[in-house]
Amino acid sequence: MAQQSKEPCKKEACDIQACLSKNNFLPQ
Repeated sequence: MAQQSKEPCKKEACDIQACLSKNNFLPQ
């Protein structure tokens, strides 16, 4: 059960990192 909770958590972290990476790549 703990693993199932970890899956969505990891996916969210990936989305956040991707968003940050995109913001860093694109000038504000």
